[in-house]
Amino acid sequence: MFCFLLGLFCLAVYPAGGDISENDNNNKEYIELSTEDKALGFPKATIGQISEEQRITTIVQGNDRYQLYIQATSLVTDDSKELPPSVIEFKEESEQFWLHASDALIPVLSTPAKAKNKGDQKRIAIRLNIPESAVPGLYTGEMTVIASVCQFPQEIESPESAESIPE
Repeated sequence: MFCFLLGLFCLAVYPAGGDISENDNNNKEYIELSTEDKALGFPKATIGQISEEQRITTIVQGNDRYQLYIQATSLVTDDSKELPPSVIEFKEESEQFWLHASDALIPVLSTPAKAKNKGDQKRIAIRLNIPESAVPGLYTGEMTVIASVCQFPQEIESPESAESIPE
């Protein structure tokens, strides 16, 4: 038997820089991330093949631009057989290319998106690319989806408007 259970989701929302700031309208800049999906199963996963795709829907509410990130653990059996997080592949549903999960944060969106008060939905396709070297068993792991407020650089003054530095 060869089966995967990916224990989704640790959901997290992080404002850039760690603080929630005030915008010009005195409204808090914020985002909230939610999903109805709690776990994904890949019962038909086969050694040496790519599994069927599973999809999750993220809903980001707020009034700021954001990026989604994915981070995953290794997939492990009860008797400590292990596959790296890179066997998990994902992409925003509308994108062409698949990305490999990692224990580092990997951006999901090709460009930051704008959160909406009623919720901005993004569908993420997830699949497993099981190597020929995998040992049959029940593997479990965790994948975390994180939404982070995007901060853009401040405008920089041109040299003509800056004060001269004495030589």
